[in-house]
Amino acid sequence: WAYKGSVADSIKERVKAAGGDVEGDLRCSLSWFNRDDLDIHLKCPGNVRIYYGDKRPGGTTGKLDVDMNAGGISSLTPVENITFPDASRIKPGKYELIVNNYCARDLENVGCEVEIEFMGKLTTFYYPKPVLNGKSVTIAVFEYTKAGELNIISSVDSAPVSLKTWGINTMHFHPCLLYTSDAADDMQCVDLG
Repeated sequence: WAYKGSVADSIKERVKAAGGDVEGDLRCSLSWFNRDDLDIHLKCPGNVRIYYGDKRPGGTTGKLDVDMNAGGISSLTPVENITFPDASRIKPGKYELIVNNYCARDLENVGCEVEIEFMGKLTTFYYPKPVLNGKSVTIAVFEYTKAGELNIISSVDSAPVSLKTWGINTMHFHPCLLYTSDAADDMQCVDLG
């Protein structure tokens, strides 16, 4: 699905479009809908952190391959992405997935969505509040076991992020009337809500 502004595009498709790797055994992706410079950080066992300042740190096989809205260029559909190509090479232990607001620029369409995909199983977390400028929010803590399992230990209370587009808020039902005619350009939807 793709609507105006890619509101309904999946995070995975947005990561692929940005040149990110979505084929790894473990993928952690961040998505948001304003010009803020949000950053994804992953604290790994052994005091290793994957983030914009160390995209491929030693002591882990994970890497950050997409880092958007840093510097001067910004997007209204940014993503960030961390992948581990091979589950058998992931270090067992506790991981903490964090979102940091490096630079707040917008007051609208705040919040973010984070996906953790492990061996084809997808878990999505929604954070509907703004991440304050210079602050961080722990989205999820998970454990990777020696048996090759990924278990979520804790996470934010999660609710889908609502955006304002076409003058209405997404993620809510809106009654509408549909007027049709023979000409496609005469079709219109009127929000009654």
